[in-house]
Amino acid sequence: MKFVKYHAVSKSAKVIQSQLEKEMNTLRVTQAGRLESISASKDKVFLGNKGKDFQFPDLKSVKVDFIECSALEDGVADSLKPWLLKIA
Repeated sequence: MKFVKYHAVSKSAKVIQSQLEKEMNTLRVTQAGRLESISASKDKVFLGNKGKDFQFPDLKSVKVDFIECSALEDGVADSLKPWLLKIA
């Protein structure tokens, strides 16, 4: 019965990506609003494209993949192994 309960509340990779992109936008606003006098770092880094909401594909130096999987389903780890070997 636990399998059904946890499996039913899982979110798709697209939903997770969207939520993380919204969180990155929130962090941008927070960082832009902090006082420079209390900032330890003078180097400013802006992730993504200025004037546009954050999107992972806009990161040129880093590739971010979102995949859907479940540790509760048999055989899922078998499909992850080639992907992990490719990125390692």
